[in-house]
Amino acid sequence: MRYCAFDYILLYVKTEQIRRIEGAFLVYSGLLIYEIRSPDIELNYKGIITILFLGMLQTIGRWGTGRFRSFSVFLVHLAHFSSLAVKVLKSFIYLPRNLDLTVNQMYVLGVQTFSLVLAVSAFIGAEVVLQAVYQFSGIIPLRYLGLAVRATIITEFAPVIISIVFSGRIATSIAAEIGNMKRTEQLDSMLCLQLDPVRYLLMPRVAACAFMLPVLVVFSILFSILFSLITVQFFIDTTMYEYITSLKMWFHISELVKGIIKTAPFGFAIGMAGVYFGTISRNSVEGIGDATSKAVMVSSSLVLIMDFLLAFMLK
Repeated sequence: MRYCAFDYILLYVKTEQIRRIEGAFLVYSGLLIYEIRSPDIELNYKGIITILFLGMLQTIGRWGTGRFRSFSVFLVHLAHFSSLAVKVLKSFIYLPRNLDLTVNQMYVLGVQTFSLVLAVSAFIGAEVVLQAVYQFSGIIPLRYLGLAVRATIITEFAPVIISIVFSGRIATSIAAEIGNMKRTEQLDSMLCLQLDPVRYLLMPRVAACAFMLPVLVVFSILFSILFSLITVQFFIDTTMYEYITSLKMWFHISELVKGIIKTAPFGFAIGMAGVYFGTISRNSVEGIGDATSKAVMVSSSLVLIMDFLLAFMLK
């Protein structure tokens, strides 16, 4: 069998490990023996360096090809995701006609997540207070504790953490549901009956996510503040009057409005991630599981990316 020098990388070569046998070189590398036949490679250090250099170029080329292939796949997914998002947005004009479908999804995706949101919000309020006290100790008086807790909960913690928790439950649920409908050919049946799946399946779920996430965040903010009061009462060495006074200090309604409004795009992105990966899932149980994993990963990433962008737009 004839091999080319381009096919090998010599990681460790000693002079005594190279022998000339009938015009060929036998290069010992560990337990493998590679036969190299090339008239351009001489039995000297220049030949060894040539082989190493060519192998290095081959490795870099393979690595670059793999990265380019991954980037091209990302661009394809981005184009399909954007195209589906445009179709869903256009279907919003049918929202009044399909209001019953959207309301049903608002109950399934929003109301049934309420208990989870309240449980997470309780720990958000308590944790923010404890961390603020730890950071303030010896530097900032505790009379400003409520100010820091309020700003942190309203602007970042409640909107972002609740959105990520929401994506973990909702994006996976939507992706699994749509993926199973695709596997059982229900989507194809709708197309045969001239029913648009985007209008009757995808749009109600995305709309429900965009409408219900701000509502859940409002309750999350209320419960986070409530449990912060309980934490201060039992675990922090300050008076309740001082804490409540600092909660109201320099408060502007725009803080609350910005913190709530930005969750509507979060909800839209979470719903879109679920329906997109559900529609492109493979027709198998493993494919649906893979789609749910990708949905929660992408939706959580989109929440953080959009939070970063909206921080500049709403400042």
